[in-house]
Amino acid sequence: MGDNKKTKKKERPDVMDAAAGYISTSMRTAWEVGQYLKRKEYTAEEIEDTISRMTELGYIDDEEYCRVFIEKSVRKGHGINRIKKELVQKRNIASVIVDKVTEDMILPESERQRAMGIAEKIADGKPADEKMKGRIARRLSYYGFSTDTIYWVLGNIRKDEEDRDLYE
Repeated sequence: MGDNKKTKKKERPDVMDAAAGYISTSMRTAWEVGQYLKRKEYTAEEIEDTISRMTELGYIDDEEYCRVFIEKSVRKGHGINRIKKELVQKRNIASVIVDKVTEDMILPESERQRAMGIAEKIADGKPADEKMKGRIARRLSYYGFSTDTIYWVLGNIRKDEEDRDLYE
């Protein structure tokens, strides 16, 4: 009977091997690796030691994960609020890390330009009446753009509309 327990322990991979296998398929946060190892029933001490060691070795890097995630999200058209929310709430990355990386990577000007591009696609050359502005504001909010950015876009759409009236 004692042999069965030993056999089961030998079948279970080393905690470092299990973690390495998990992160080999795609980039993972420290929290995701911890949750994976917890589901595999490793002890809290084993998990903590493994995450610490893998972080030291550079296999787990939450800051780099944030950078890659932000680049992908920006390409998808997401705003800073949505990006931060997903990193903090869904990926459990410390908000201090998320704030630091987003400040380094996302400038307010680029955020406004992206939001304006989305607004122009939504408007599709149609006049920006109140109904259209409401649609634009809702969509930009859904994509996670800040209220300041949304108001800036709506203000500039109004200016563009007024400029067109002056030249016609």
